[in-house]
Amino acid sequence: MNIIDTETYNNNFLKRFTFNKKLGSGSYSTVYSVYDKLNSRTVALKINNNNKCFKNEINILSKLRSKEKNNIIKLLETFYYDNKEYTILKMYNISLKEYIKNYSSSVNETINITRQINKGLIYLKKNNIIHCDIKPDNILFKNSKLNEIVIIDFGISLTKTKNYNINTIQTIYYRAPEILLNTKFDSNIDMWSLGCVIYEIFYRVPLFPYKKTDELFLNQNIILDCPSSNFIKKYPSIHSFYDNINSPSYLLHKGLMYAFKHYKFLELHTEKRIIDLVLTCCKWDPLERPYPEEFII
Repeated sequence: MNIIDTETYNNNFLKRFTFNKKLGSGSYSTVYSVYDKLNSRTVALKINNNNKCFKNEINILSKLRSKEKNNIIKLLETFYYDNKEYTILKMYNISLKEYIKNYSSSVNETINITRQINKGLIYLKKNNIIHCDIKPDNILFKNSKLNEIVIIDFGISLTKTKNYNINTIQTIYYRAPEILLNTKFDSNIDMWSLGCVIYEIFYRVPLFPYKKTDELFLNQNIILDCPSSNFIKKYPSIHSFYDNINSPSYLLHKGLMYAFKHYKFLELHTEKRIIDLVLTCCKWDPLERPYPEEFII
C-alpha cells in the first residue's frame, strides 16, 4: 500500500482523477468510479464519512496479504486531501445483490459462489478477523464473467483484540441469534450470514426479510423450529416468545399465537443440497455451526 504525502498530493488531486459516477454511499463512506490518469486505470475512490469505520477498514485491509487470491478486495492506496481521507480500491464488477436481482442461479452456480465466499471467510479467520456484515451488497464479482467474487466493506469488521459495540454489527436480515441476544460471539456469526446468503442466491429472496428484531427472532423460530430448552432458559428476554420454555408447543407475540413451521419450509424447498447448506450454517447454537474451514460444500 502506498501512503501519499498530503502536501504533494494536494497539488495533483484534481488533475489526477476524472470522476465517472457515484457507485454508492453508506454511513462511513461514499464511493465513486474514477479514472486515474496517473496509472491509466479506472478505480474505485472511497471517501471517508466516518473516521472510526474508515480507519478500521484501512487497518484491516493493510494487515491482510494475498487478498485477491483469497477472495478479498484489493486496497491500492490511501491518502489525505483537503482534510479528508481517501482510499483507492481496485474496480470490480456488479455486486451479488445486483446479480441476484437480474440472474437466476443453478445449484452449481450457487455452490461455486458459496465456495468462494467461504474461502474468503477461511482466510479472515486465519487472520483473526470477523467480517460482521456478510451480505449480497458486500460481495462483488471480479469481472464480467460473473464467476469469481471478492468480499468487500470491512468498516465494522473486528479483530479478536478489538473492543466492539454489538449494536453496530450485522445487517438485520443476516443477523445471527447471538447478536440479537446480545451475548458472546465469534467468527461463526459470519457463517450464519453465509447461510442466509446461500438461500438468497438460489431463491432470489432473503431468508429472513424482517426489519424489527422481535419479528426477526419470531420468524427465525417459525422457519428453523425453536432452540433447545437449555438455550431458551439462558436468555430470560426471550421467555415470553414461548408457551412453555421447557417444551414449547407454539410461539407467542403481541397477543397472537404462531406455529412452528419448519416442516412446511422443508416441503416448499425441495432442492436438498441448497437447503442442507443453509440449515448447516443457520443453527441456533454457534457451537453447532461449522467454522469455515470445516464447512463441507
